[in-house]
Amino acid sequence: MSDYNPKIRCLDGFSLSVQASRSHYCLPRRDNAEYYEEVEVGYPNQEDELLTPYAELYEDFGPTDTIYPYVPVDVVAKVILKHGGILEGKAPKGVDVVTAEDLFLRIRTELSDCKSFIAMQSREISHLTKRRAY
Repeated sequence: MSDYNPKIRCLDGFSLSVQASRSHYCLPRRDNAEYYEEVEVGYPNQEDELLTPYAELYEDFGPTDTIYPYVPVDVVAKVILKHGGILEGKAPKGVDVVTAEDLFLRIRTELSDCKSFIAMQSREISHLTKRRAY
């Protein structure tokens, strides 16, 4: 039996359990696979519409007291990204997750690139404006 992954907590406070082993609803359904295509998600602390289609016993227990069998790993990755990345916890192999720190660094780099582009465009506009004045 493989070890359980610690519950994932995201930057915005959203949390969920993501598991994969021979005793979980996942593909492939075996312990310690090199890569999982689908995983079992369980007991998020709030509803997320990306997960809702996979809910088991949703009507009986609601979105936070049920499991979500056979969730594609790309859906799990989107949910985690949507909630700001992982602060703590772990996902099985195959779930391409982003940490909150990596997401922050990516956004900071994109903002820096935008600032550089705006500065360059500003200089170009200033140069064109001066040329028209003559």
